Amino acid sequence: MSVCLLSSCDIGEVIAEGAARKREEFSRTYELRPGGRVNLESFNGGVEIRTWDQSKAEIHGTKYASSEDALRLLKVDISSSPDLLEIRSVRPGGNGSWTRGNCGVSLCITVPRQTHIDKLATSNGPIKVDGIEGRMRLTTSNGPVDVQASTGELDVRTSNGPVELTRFSGRAAVQTYNGPIEVSALQLDTAAPLRLETSNGPIDITLPRSAAAPEVRAHSSNGPILLRLPEGVSGRVRANTSNSKGSSDFAITGGERGKTRLEGALGNGSGPLFDLTTSNSPIQLTRQ
Repeated sequence: MSVCLLSSCDIGEVIAEGAARKREEFSRTYELRPGGRVNLESFNGGVEIRTWDQSKAEIHGTKYASSEDALRLLKVDISSSPDLLEIRSVRPGGNGSWTRGNCGVSLCITVPRQTHIDKLATSNGPIKVDGIEGRMRLTTSNGPVDVQASTGELDVRTSNGPVELTRFSGRAAVQTYNGPIEVSALQLDTAAPLRLETSNGPIDITLPRSAAAPEVRAHSSNGPILLRLPEGVSGRVRANTSNSKGSSDFAITGGERGKTRLEGALGNGSGPLFDLTTSNSPIQLTRQ
């Protein structure tokens, strides 16, 4: 069981001290069955999702604002049924300073392990997800995304922040700007490519040792790409960079190999395609 406490919820406070002098904490509990769905929209704050083996959702949150009036006008609307939990942070209206960013909401939510995160969107804050088994659609700006020990279909979009997937199983598509991507997978769905895209950041991928590899499409600019493959892997490589070089610990046969380009077969060539592209940075294929 994972218990979500405000004192230990590492979701960050993105509002400058002094700008948000007032705060209000709140807690709610709702019935939510395994297999239920969560829709969440917030702003200027982090969101953490934890899991447990209970048929309920527990919400701990903190509202921040620059004044008592702004804090009173800042709302968190919650709608719930046993199969759907919807949370929406609502900015105060009017022309006060709180409309220009001096307010926000941080949330820490514990849900059943088998939960679909249909939408989780915030801004200027991190997202952390631990232990989910289901769909996950995660969006933030100016913040990192950290997904741990989760299984399912994952879509991540952020800007100005890193993305890290640790002990992940399933299929994933990740897009960020000005941030690195790191993926360490237990098992990946071979029916869909692993899609990773960033700019001005490195991509670091570790594929499962004992499971079949999926197609990998990793694209960066101004960032190196490192792909760690298990011994005995088979597949096809198409790796291109500029103003740098490509290298491989594995023999690549039947194709083209130059300073900036690696193309051909790994092993017997019968496996998936590893499509890697960057600029001004190296590409490496290494043994685990």
